[in-house]
Amino acid sequence: MTDSKPKRVSWAWLEWLALAIALSPVLVEWWTYAWAPDTRFFPLVLPLVLILWARGIEWPSPPRSALGTSLILIGLGLEIVGILAQTWTVARVAAPIAVIGMAMRLGNPSPRLLTLLFFAVPIPTFVMQSTTPQLESFYAAVVSQVLAEGLGFGVTSSGPLLIVQGQSLELTAPDAGWQTAFLLMAGLWTLALVRGWSISRVILVCVALPLTVPALQIGAVGVAGLLLISGLPDWGTAWLRWGFYLTLFVLALFFFRGWRPARKEPASPLHTPAP
Repeated sequence: MTDSKPKRVSWAWLEWLALAIALSPVLVEWWTYAWAPDTRFFPLVLPLVLILWARGIEWPSPPRSALGTSLILIGLGLEIVGILAQTWTVARVAAPIAVIGMAMRLGNPSPRLLTLLFFAVPIPTFVMQSTTPQLESFYAAVVSQVLAEGLGFGVTSSGPLLIVQGQSLELTAPDAGWQTAFLLMAGLWTLALVRGWSISRVILVCVALPLTVPALQIGAVGVAGLLLISGLPDWGTAWLRWGFYLTLFVLALFFFRGWRPARKEPASPLHTPAP
């Protein structure tokens, strides 16, 4: 008994390597998608940063070989189905399932923490397109009205376009707020794990959280509009693509810093120590 445990730990990296090789088609596709010109990179990467931020918290999780192996097989099966059907949404979801399964099988890292990987899965294109261009046009109209009537700037809008003296800034599907909502959900889930929130509290906040997204998006578009007024349309585009999400993340770090728990083993429905 004393010799088997060190042996298993020493070989764990080979199991992770084998899983990474098995998931390599999805990982390569995810990386290619994340760096595509029309993709917002930060919302996909920040959940991974949150995992690194919270990994120092010890959540005991003894190995569950049977359940872990089952999840690995389910994940790899979904990956194959998704690739053969050319449905990358299915294949992308398969990766977190398999990774969580491996964590359960080995007992490390915490499977609870790795549930954040689901927030790194790109939102399906059909969901992103379902509100395009209606939401972007609404944000552009609100911002142009505030800047024109409230602040006296010569800003107009035409559909998803903000226009100032012949220069324009076009809002695209990612500016609708789906990724903002997903990023906020990732932060909420991290906070729930770290602080040991009850399931009912998580559900309540999840219901209220989407109400803040339109206000955040209007604020982000407003900053982009001010950059457009200043003759910096490219900066406005960069702000919407990178700066807005980075700002949210920095604010979240300051917020989370005061919420990080001192205890090592939180007790709640989200932190149920295994017998």
